[in-house]
Amino acid sequence: MSVRFQRAPKEKQKTTVSQWIVIGVIIVLFIVAWIIIWIVLVNNLFGGSGGAVQPGPTPGCTPSPGPTGLTASQPNIIIPSVLLEWTAVLNATTPGETVLRYNVYSRETPGITKTNTPGLRSDTFTINLTSTSSGDMTSGTEVFFAVSTVDTCGEGDLSNEISFTPV
Repeated sequence: MSVRFQRAPKEKQKTTVSQWIVIGVIIVLFIVAWIIIWIVLVNNLFGGSGGAVQPGPTPGCTPSPGPTGLTASQPNIIIPSVLLEWTAVLNATTPGETVLRYNVYSRETPGITKTNTPGLRSDTFTINLTSTSSGDMTSGTEVFFAVSTVDTCGEGDLSNEISFTPV
């Protein structure tokens, strides 16, 4: 005797409303993810310009001079540290340009230049900042410092160079 098994015909499943909602949410999330990826790519490739070419400095633009009155002191006698203070450059040299930040340069030998000394560049420095401090120093080691102003025309000249030896 031979038995033959036959499959029952499949019923066509209907997509329910909740399944359509899930599909819709997945599609929306996919689109949002691509938009976010696009925004990140544009910001990384074009500096946040949305693909537009950013204008350069104004023709005839002159970077602002370095700040004046640079001084150094040791705020904490227990920890070898330095507090640098200077007179802020509040207005850019070229009208319409803006002071953005300061770059602080330091090294253990005199003769600081922008090419022989890496600068501490910080976008958190604002035009109101007239000081900075560092606790990363060695007691008895002389360190030389200079500061430059950065505005929308570029980086200006260095301030006077000073030396400081923490106790």
